[in-house]
Amino acid sequence: MDKQNKQQTRAVRLLTIIAIVIIIATIGILTWRRNADTEQKNENDYMLKIETPYLSGQGVLYSCEGENAYILTAGHMMLGMNIGAECDVTSGVSGDTKTATLLYLSENADIAILQTAKDDFKGARPAAFEVSRYDALKEGDTVRFLCYEEGTDVSVTEGTVTDTWIYLDDFGINMMLVEAETHSGMSGCGVYDAEGYLVGILCGSSEDGTEAAILPLSIIRSEIMQAGI
Repeated sequence: MDKQNKQQTRAVRLLTIIAIVIIIATIGILTWRRNADTEQKNENDYMLKIETPYLSGQGVLYSCEGENAYILTAGHMMLGMNIGAECDVTSGVSGDTKTATLLYLSENADIAILQTAKDDFKGARPAAFEVSRYDALKEGDTVRFLCYEEGTDVSVTEGTVTDTWIYLDDFGINMMLVEAETHSGMSGCGVYDAEGYLVGILCGSSEDGTEAAILPLSIIRSEIMQAGI
């Protein structure tokens, strides 16, 4: 009987251990899935839709400093607006619309910087960027235009870099050229390299919409410094 009891005790202990392992593994899997879902939800939360009294376009959450959040967009999106004017900014992920203020409008490049409360984008991650990533771009590289257009679905347009630094009369400065299919409503959207780093923003395109003019990150950074951010 003692031998039988010992065997039963061992069996119970073994089953208990197995049950504990299964529970721990299940908790781990559920936690991983929850984190993965959260990361997926926030993956593109730096992408924004912008509505002014006159135009609709895109923006990029660039940074969150102190109590403020700063958004990049194409300067021509602010047509008819003065510094201090307000516009609507909508997060494509949450669908929430907030009010942003025009903080800076460059006189030299097609870029504007909007300011809003950091709490409006609580938990959001600004776009990743490194000037070295832009510097490493070369002709033939693939880039992606990411924006929200209809609903909350992400619109992804791929393009091929045809020139990384070329003077364009229409803009009066050097720009990056990308062969890509773009259209009205995409102005101000971020342009990203293969690793997802911001390398520029869309400012214009050819009449047939097959070649896009991108404001390079190096100039964007210079304008941000000029704005005192």
